[in-house]
Amino acid sequence: MNKIKYILIVANLVAVLAYFTVEIIDKEQLLKNGTQVRLRLAPIDPRSLMQGDYMKLNYDILWYCSSDSDRYAVVSIPEGDFLRTQFDNEGISDNEVAIRVYYNQRRMATLSSDNYFFEEGSAYQYDDAKFALVVVDKRGDIYIKNLCDSLGNTIEPQSVIE
Repeated sequence: MNKIKYILIVANLVAVLAYFTVEIIDKEQLLKNGTQVRLRLAPIDPRSLMQGDYMKLNYDILWYCSSDSDRYAVVSIPEGDFLRTQFDNEGISDNEVAIRVYYNQRRMATLSSDNYFFEEGSAYQYDDAKFALVVVDKRGDIYIKNLCDSLGNTIEPQSVIE
């Protein structure tokens, strides 16, 4: 009986590792080949000393989302200009993308990714961040690739570790 127990434990472990490996590969492919959009950032909250070096992001397209019926914010590709809100992600043209909007317990609109983590001590390098370069998946969730400056250029941080 012990032999079967160990075989089942190993099989479950292999299955869990395989699942996470496939998920990681899928997200890497999405970041590499997915639809990219530059979203304008609203004022950014300061970083948290308790959670490490990261930036809490607020996107200006959320200003237009005011009710639970605004399930998607439709923006232009690649500029990320707000076009409209709608209940579903149907009827989207080739030069548009629908971004899923979530509502927290206080009924405030948020997007799936709103934290940007960076190397400790490098926060000053993101002082001019005005855009987030994101990739949008089929469900409308976003994944942050980089932050961009006021001209839309990707901010390439220099390592502060010596």
